[in-house]
Amino acid sequence: EPQRATFLTLVAASALYDAVSLFVPKKFVKELTVKWPNDLYAGDRKIAGILTEMESKTDHVQWVVVGIGIDLNAESSDFSPEVQKIASSLKILTGSEINRPEAAACLINAFEKRYTSFLENGSREVRQFVEEHSYLTGRRIRCDGVSGRATGLSEEGYLLVQTDSGQIQKILAGDITVEN
Repeated sequence: EPQRATFLTLVAASALYDAVSLFVPKKFVKELTVKWPNDLYAGDRKIAGILTEMESKTDHVQWVVVGIGIDLNAESSDFSPEVQKIASSLKILTGSEINRPEAAACLINAFEKRYTSFLENGSREVRQFVEEHSYLTGRRIRCDGVSGRATGLSEEGYLLVQTDSGQIQKILAGDITVEN
Protein backbone atom coordinates (compact mmCIF):
# COMPACT_ATOMS: atom_id res chain seq x y z
CA GLU A 1 0.00 0.00 0.00
CA PRO A 2 1.27 3.50 -0.78
CA GLN A 3 0.95 4.56 2.89
CA ARG A 4 3.29 1.75 4.00
CA ALA A 5 5.80 2.50 1.24
CA THR A 6 6.72 5.75 2.97
CA PHE A 7 8.38 3.57 5.62
CA LEU A 8 10.95 2.38 3.07
CA THR A 9 13.04 5.48 3.76
CA LEU A 10 13.07 4.57 7.47
CA VAL A 11 13.88 0.95 6.60
CA ALA A 12 16.81 2.23 4.54
CA ALA A 13 17.91 4.56 7.36
CA SER A 14 17.90 1.64 9.82
CA ALA A 15 19.89 -0.53 7.41
CA LEU A 16 22.32 2.31 6.80
CA TYR A 17 22.86 2.66 10.55
CA ASP A 18 23.44 -1.10 10.85
CA ALA A 19 25.96 -1.18 7.98
CA VAL A 20 27.90 1.93 9.02
CA SER A 21 28.11 0.75 12.63
CA LEU A 22 30.14 -2.24 11.39
CA PHE A 23 32.92 0.10 10.20
CA VAL A 24 33.25 2.61 13.03
CA PRO A 25 35.00 1.98 16.33
CA LYS A 26 32.60 1.03 19.13
CA LYS A 27 33.19 4.39 20.85
CA PHE A 28 31.70 6.14 17.77
CA VAL A 29 28.67 3.84 17.32
CA LYS A 30 26.84 5.69 20.11
CA GLU A 31 27.33 8.91 18.10
CA LEU A 32 25.50 7.51 15.06
CA THR A 33 21.98 8.89 14.73
CA VAL A 34 19.22 9.06 12.15
CA LYS A 35 18.05 12.55 11.22
CA TRP A 36 14.47 11.84 10.19
CA PRO A 37 13.72 10.73 7.64
CA ASN A 38 16.75 10.30 5.43
CA ASP A 39 20.15 11.23 6.85
CA LEU A 40 22.73 9.48 8.99
CA TYR A 41 24.83 11.58 11.33
CA ALA A 42 27.99 10.94 13.32
CA GLY A 43 27.84 13.50 16.11
CA ASP A 44 26.69 16.71 14.45
CA ARG A 45 28.00 15.85 10.99
CA LYS A 46 26.16 14.18 8.12
CA ILE A 47 27.88 11.10 6.73
CA ALA A 48 25.14 9.60 4.57
CA GLY A 49 21.83 10.38 2.92
CA ILE A 50 18.87 8.61 1.36
CA LEU A 51 16.57 9.64 -1.48
CA THR A 52 13.42 7.62 -2.14
CA GLU A 53 11.25 8.00 -5.24
CA MET A 54 7.96 6.19 -5.73
CA GLU A 55 5.24 5.77 -8.35
CA SER A 56 1.88 4.55 -7.10
CA LYS A 57 -1.76 4.20 -7.93
CA THR A 58 -4.48 4.80 -5.36
CA ASP A 59 -4.31 1.29 -3.93
CA HIS A 60 -0.84 -0.05 -4.77
CA VAL A 61 2.77 0.86 -5.38
CA GLN A 62 4.07 0.42 -8.92
CA TRP A 63 7.74 0.95 -8.07
CA VAL A 64 10.10 2.39 -5.48
CA VAL A 65 13.73 3.39 -5.94
CA VAL A 66 15.86 3.92 -2.85
CA GLY A 67 19.16 5.73 -3.43
CA ILE A 68 21.75 5.75 -0.65
CA GLY A 69 24.95 7.79 -0.60
CA ILE A 70 27.66 7.35 2.02
CA ASP A 71 30.76 9.50 2.41
CA LEU A 72 33.21 6.63 2.65
CA ASN A 73 36.69 7.89 1.85
CA ALA A 74 36.47 11.66 1.67
CA GLU A 75 39.21 13.65 3.37
CA SER A 76 38.36 16.78 5.33
CA SER A 77 40.10 18.81 2.61
CA ASP A 78 37.66 17.38 0.02
CA PHE A 79 34.90 19.48 1.60
CA SER A 80 34.55 23.24 1.32
CA PRO A 81 35.12 25.12 4.61
CA GLU A 82 31.34 25.53 5.05
CA VAL A 83 30.69 21.82 4.46
CA GLN A 84 33.54 20.76 6.78
CA LYS A 85 31.41 22.06 9.67
CA ILE A 86 28.43 19.85 8.81
CA ALA A 87 29.80 16.77 6.99
CA SER A 88 32.20 13.93 7.62
CA SER A 89 33.18 10.56 6.18
CA LEU A 90 33.87 7.09 7.50
CA LYS A 91 37.55 7.57 6.67
CA ILE A 92 37.67 10.72 8.80
CA LEU A 93 35.96 8.87 11.67
CA THR A 94 38.04 5.72 11.49
CA GLY A 95 41.34 6.99 10.14
CA SER A 96 41.30 4.17 7.59
CA GLU A 97 40.34 3.72 3.96
CA ILE A 98 37.00 1.91 3.63
CA ASN A 99 36.68 -0.94 1.13
CA ARG A 100 33.81 0.11 -1.17
CA PRO A 101 32.64 -3.37 -2.24
CA GLU A 102 32.66 -4.53 1.40
CA ALA A 103 30.67 -1.46 2.47
CA ALA A 104 28.17 -2.00 -0.37
CA ALA A 105 27.75 -5.70 0.55
CA CYS A 106 27.19 -4.81 4.22
CA LEU A 107 24.58 -2.22 3.23
CA ILE A 108 22.74 -4.58 0.87
CA ASN A 109 22.69 -7.34 3.51
CA ALA A 110 21.47 -4.95 6.19
CA PHE A 111 18.76 -3.60 3.88
CA GLU A 112 17.57 -7.11 3.01
CA LYS A 113 17.33 -8.00 6.71
CA ARG A 114 15.47 -4.79 7.64
CA TYR A 115 13.17 -4.98 4.59
CA THR A 116 12.27 -8.63 5.24
CA SER A 117 11.48 -7.79 8.87
CA PHE A 118 9.34 -4.85 7.72
CA LEU A 119 7.36 -7.07 5.33
CA GLU A 120 6.87 -9.78 7.95
CA ASN A 121 6.32 -7.68 11.08
CA GLY A 122 5.10 -4.28 9.91
CA SER A 123 6.44 -0.84 10.68
CA ARG A 124 6.60 -0.88 14.48
CA GLU A 125 10.17 -2.22 14.78
CA VAL A 126 11.65 0.20 12.27
CA ARG A 127 9.76 3.14 13.78
CA GLN A 128 11.05 2.25 17.26
CA PHE A 129 14.61 1.86 15.97
CA VAL A 130 14.58 5.27 14.31
CA GLU A 131 13.10 6.84 17.45
CA GLU A 132 15.78 5.22 19.65
CA HIS A 133 18.54 6.50 17.37
CA SER A 134 17.00 9.86 16.54
CA TYR A 135 19.14 12.94 15.98
CA LEU A 136 16.08 15.20 16.29
CA THR A 137 14.17 14.00 19.36
CA GLY A 138 14.37 16.64 22.06
CA ARG A 139 15.82 19.29 19.75
CA ARG A 140 14.12 22.47 18.59
CA ILE A 141 13.44 22.27 14.87
CA ARG A 142 11.84 24.27 12.11
CA CYS A 143 10.14 22.93 8.99
CA ASP A 144 7.80 24.65 6.55
CA GLY A 145 6.44 27.16 9.05
CA VAL A 146 6.25 24.71 11.96
CA SER A 147 8.64 25.37 14.83
CA GLY A 148 8.98 23.49 18.10
CA ARG A 149 10.58 20.52 19.83
CA ALA A 150 10.75 17.13 18.06
CA THR A 151 9.13 14.51 20.30
CA GLY A 152 9.18 11.28 18.25
CA LEU A 153 7.39 9.58 15.39
CA SER A 154 3.71 8.95 14.76
CA GLU A 155 2.28 5.52 13.92
CA GLU A 156 2.55 6.52 10.25
CA GLY A 157 6.26 7.39 10.62
CA TYR A 158 5.77 11.16 10.52
CA LEU A 159 7.86 13.44 12.73
CA LEU A 160 5.98 14.74 15.76
CA VAL A 161 6.73 18.31 16.84
CA GLN A 162 5.39 20.02 19.94
CA THR A 163 4.96 23.70 19.15
CA ASP A 164 5.50 26.45 21.71
CA SER A 165 1.74 26.58 22.22
CA GLY A 166 1.80 22.90 23.24
CA GLN A 167 0.10 21.63 20.10
CA ILE A 168 1.47 18.44 18.47
CA GLN A 169 2.07 18.81 14.72
CA LYS A 170 2.85 15.99 12.30
CA ILE A 171 5.55 16.71 9.75
CA LEU A 172 4.98 14.60 6.65
CA ALA A 173 8.07 15.73 4.73
CA GLY A 174 10.31 18.73 4.26
CA ASP A 175 13.70 20.20 5.04
CA ILE A 176 14.28 20.09 8.76
CA THR A 177 16.43 22.83 10.29
CA VAL A 178 17.76 22.28 13.79
CA GLU A 179 17.61 25.50 15.79
CA ASN A 180 20.44 26.37 18.18
